[in-house]
Amino acid sequence: MVPEAATVRSHVTEALDRIERDRAEGKNAVERAAYALWRFNWIHPFAGGNGRTARSIAYLIICIDGGGLLVGKPTMPTLIASRTDEYEQALRVADAADREGGENLKPMVGLILATYIDQMASALDELETALE
Repeated sequence: MVPEAATVRSHVTEALDRIERDRAEGKNAVERAAYALWRFNWIHPFAGGNGRTARSIAYLIICIDGGGLLVGKPTMPTLIASRTDEYEQALRVADAADREGGENLKPMVGLILATYIDQMASALDELETALE
């Protein structure tokens, strides 16, 4: 269940504050990106494009911590979208934990990490091909 429209602004502010607090407390970019990916999908602030927006925010967190855009194609947002079953399952796990008053972002962290690794591996493949 998504929040009512009147509460979207406060949920977005709360999510951004949490992401910044986690950064200040030393949580890594993958953990913060996983939270953002889940939370912005849950907030559902737009009539359409919520998944794309959430994936872009998560990728932005990774890129900012890395000091710029990551090399390699396809990019993490595309890779996440291509793993529909894993992505939807990670969202369901996080939603269920939230409904029970807890937090379980482990599957989402795993998804973010796997797609990060895949994007970096594609950059290495491109480099290897260029050097042949």
